[in-house]
Amino acid sequence: MAGTKMPIRSTRSWKQFTVNLADEQFLQTDIQLRLADRRCSGEDQRRHAAIRMPIAASARSACLSSKTAEELAQPEGKAKLAQEVQESDQTTYLV
Repeated sequence: MAGTKMPIRSTRSWKQFTVNLADEQFLQTDIQLRLADRRCSGEDQRRHAAIRMPIAASARSACLSSKTAEELAQPEGKAKLAQEVQESDQTTYLV
């Protein structure tokens, strides 16, 4: 359902990690995975997040590694990155 926003049921944080950027600089960041699956609760949400976190980290790493520090320092670059991440989420692992 492209363009449809589902209510967030749970947010899970993951450890901080480092990504090498395209301009040979690096970025330290973390991931928060928002789960919108109403069927999951409690322990099921934790298992659901545990499965999806590595997928989310890989997608973020691939997206970030194509960026430069200069791009990410600009508001337009941040907005573009946010859009790319959201699109990646929807096609990669969103339930």
